[in-house]
Amino acid sequence: MALAWGKKDAVIESDCQPLVNMLQPKSGLKNWTIQAFLDDIISFSANSNFVFSWCNRQANRCANWIACNSRLGVGIPLAPCCLPIELCSLIRLDL
Repeated sequence: MALAWGKKDAVIESDCQPLVNMLQPKSGLKNWTIQAFLDDIISFSANSNFVFSWCNRQANRCANWIACNSRLGVGIPLAPCCLPIELCSLIRLDL
């Protein structure tokens, strides 16, 4: 999403500590069940200044909204113009 919005610098927060650990520079951690996704994320962020950071779920309203709505079958488009209003409001609070 950061790339789709033209952002070269971003702090990407997650409440999934193992995922954040795997995305750290020079991390030797691997997970074969999601390694293809990890490789894609690392590749997409190679020419950007992205920092992957852990925060607890209560402090990350956007991730919590996406997780809750994903369980309900709500898809999240990457294009900024197509994001649900509720998610846009949460994103604006973080900018």
